[in-house]
Amino acid sequence: MSHKMQYCLIMAGMFVISSGTQCAWSQAGRDFSMPPRPSWPSSDLRDNLKVATFNLTPREPISGNIEQARKVAASTVDVVKTMLYARTGEKAAAAEGRRLWYDPNTLTLTITDTQDNIRTVSDYIRSLGTMGAKTRSEIVPLRHQTASEAASFLNQTLGLTSPQGAGAGTGAGGGGAQASITRTIRTATGSGGGSDITFRDINVRLVNVEQNDVTDPNDDSVELVVRTPTSSEDRTITKFRSDYVDDYEIYVEDIRPSGTPGQGNARIQIRYNPQL
Repeated sequence: MSHKMQYCLIMAGMFVISSGTQCAWSQAGRDFSMPPRPSWPSSDLRDNLKVATFNLTPREPISGNIEQARKVAASTVDVVKTMLYARTGEKAAAAEGRRLWYDPNTLTLTITDTQDNIRTVSDYIRSLGTMGAKTRSEIVPLRHQTASEAASFLNQTLGLTSPQGAGAGTGAGGGGAQASITRTIRTATGSGGGSDITFRDINVRLVNVEQNDVTDPNDDSVELVVRTPTSSEDRTITKFRSDYVDDYEIYVEDIRPSGTPGQGNARIQIRYNPQL
């Protein structure tokens, strides 16, 4: 036996020796080899994994037929699997921590993957004409209403204008329509929770501030959790850059790290830019 071999285990009639990364054992003249140690995802890949949740509920009239809705959602999940795992396979992706879970009862798809892959899936799901209904309803009495009053009610119901006194924002066209909102939000600290922005039907929360290069204040980035009626996902945006979610542009105007790793505040602008 080489002096480099080390005993790993001694038990009745069997001894196990180790050489390098594998062990072998011998009993009654028979030699066996242990399987190689499982491979775990690299720390760089684990650090880059994000989580996103998508609501695959179809729009009317499909959503009225639950079986048809499930078939549409299941077909969407099959396409997403092909997009994510066609090159590596599901087992290899799972070994890297890249997985998805689909609940046919709630038609909810949850994905753990890289930010680029999640953005690709997000863009695909949003491109489907049958996904993500956004419905608003309100009973408006038209009797004794002038045309201008009825138009005002209709615009508020459709989210084209904000009710009087509701929030601060930038008007468009001089008609009182709120096209954007800008606000400074902060990360959570030990003494209190963080802050977020809610604008129309989108919510943005600041969860992390990264001071990447201390000599370059313009390469700082923020990690945001963005929630809409149809999805919840993480987005990382660098200072002076924008990202798009549904009908919204999220622009990072300023980032101020606090000196404590991961903490600070950021000035965020959300602009409503519907795709017509």
